[in-house]
Amino acid sequence: MQYFEQATLFGFDPEDPLMTQLYSELERVLNECTNRYTLEYDHSFTVDQSGLHQEIRVSGQVLFNAPMYGVFDLGEPLRFQGQGPIDVTISGTMTSDDQTCIVSGSGKHDVVISGELEANEMGEPWMALTVTETWYTQGSLSVTCPDGDSQSVPLPSPGQQNFPLSFQYLDGADYTAPNLGGVEGNYHWILHIIHSW
Repeated sequence: MQYFEQATLFGFDPEDPLMTQLYSELERVLNECTNRYTLEYDHSFTVDQSGLHQEIRVSGQVLFNAPMYGVFDLGEPLRFQGQGPIDVTISGTMTSDDQTCIVSGSGKHDVVISGELEANEMGEPWMALTVTETWYTQGSLSVTCPDGDSQSVPLPSPGQQNFPLSFQYLDGADYTAPNLGGVEGNYHWILHIIHSW
């Protein structure tokens, strides 16, 4: 910002490539610093099937923003964008052949956030987000049995899941959805407003 201010004070030609580059960089920095949010993950699931018991936790925060400099037109809604990884941890047991083995693992999910600012029937601001989660983009699962046998296998990816979420424009607003895949537990997201215009 200081470079841009100095170039303006020195009377650089606004059409000069250096000024264009400085202006583009200024827009980028302002868009990264204004309208900043994080979506916190607190998913918790329990799997019990065929001798396998797993506790799965998904946690972490994904930063996203709503750029307005150079991309926002009056009358258009603010649009949200962001992406990043979140953590998954797995612990539990697997029982077979009269022995109980310990199951543990960890990995990453990739998250992409998009959406826009809307108003409800009372004119209050709400965030309408679409969260795309790609599970187990990296990670492995370890199975250790009392007989000393230990195996490590990659976590199988179930592919992408899309969640339409709606948050009141309020720091700490949260959204909970049940798991519909026959697994106990729920999906839980918490909105944090870092900076708003």
